[in-house]
Amino acid sequence: MTSTDGACPYCNSEDSCEHLLLKVDLTFKDAVSGELYDAFREKWFSILDSNSENDNFDEREAFEKLLGDVACLADAESYWEFESGPGQSCDYLAYFFNSEKSKADEINQWGKDK
Repeated sequence: MTSTDGACPYCNSEDSCEHLLLKVDLTFKDAVSGELYDAFREKWFSILDSNSENDNFDEREAFEKLLGDVACLADAESYWEFESGPGQSCDYLAYFFNSEKSKADEINQWGKDK
């Protein structure tokens, strides 16, 4: 299930809710909020640190691969663009889950995987 307005497909909230797995700013390649916020940032910064000397490192590709791992846990996604003044626009992607107990176990394990 994919939407384009940023609202949660389960409760229709446009803010953080119990279903929000991860919200990312695609423009600046950064996590914004969600259940996986801390674990995602830890993994992302570890990837960046371990490739800081690698001239062939493709940051976009690595970020998309990490998002692919998150997408495997998600039941739904939402993509939207935030338009503001010139040079102030960002693309966002949010992943949602249906807050089932089994999903919570998978999410906790993802945070522990290195």
